[in-house]
Amino acid sequence: MQRQLEDKHREFQALLLAKGVSVDSAGCVAEAAVRSSLKASSVLFGHSS
Repeated sequence: MQRQLEDKHREFQALLLAKGVSVDSAGCVAEAAVRSSLKASSVLFGHSS
């Protein structure tokens, strides 16, 4: 599960960076998203459970 969360963190941070979000902001937002519940993360990343 830890590996999956790390992968989601990198995926989300890359999406934010591609949208022009600063590196610092993208890192903070991605970390907050990963720390949220798995259900909330699935909503953020568009995956159904």
